Amino acid sequence: MNVSDSAAVLSPATASTSRSTSFSDTTYSSEAVQKILQRALELRTDGRFSTQQLREMAAELDISPETLSAAISDWNSQQSEAISRVPLARVSSRRQQWRTYALASVLMISIDILTAGTLTWSIFPVLGWGLGLTCGKCDRP
Repeated sequence: MNVSDSAAVLSPATASTSRSTSFSDTTYSSEAVQKILQRALELRTDGRFSTQQLREMAAELDISPETLSAAISDWNSQQSEAISRVPLARVSSRRQQWRTYALASVLMISIDILTAGTLTWSIFPVLGWGLGLTCGKCDRP
């Protein structure tokens, strides 16, 4: 890919270049820089970095250690919040599944009793569905 090809990939808002310039003459917006560096990091084979490597990258980008520490703290707090929300969502989902099961079971049993006068067919879907709900929790950590 030559310079003119790379300029075509970037929109005019993110890069300003002419066909006769080299990469050293090209300017990029902050958004373009983030996307380019993110893509470069994705292409890296191992995809993991040590704290020391992170500090070295920040130093190369002229980011102060204090700013980096604040960014790391923000990142860690966001990750812990995201992890803490997952169990709450599972509990809410399970409650909704049990509510749906209870309402549908009452409806099926009611129809069965009204039409046949006793429990005939409704016991099978009610028991099967209940077993599925009960065992569905077994495969989750």
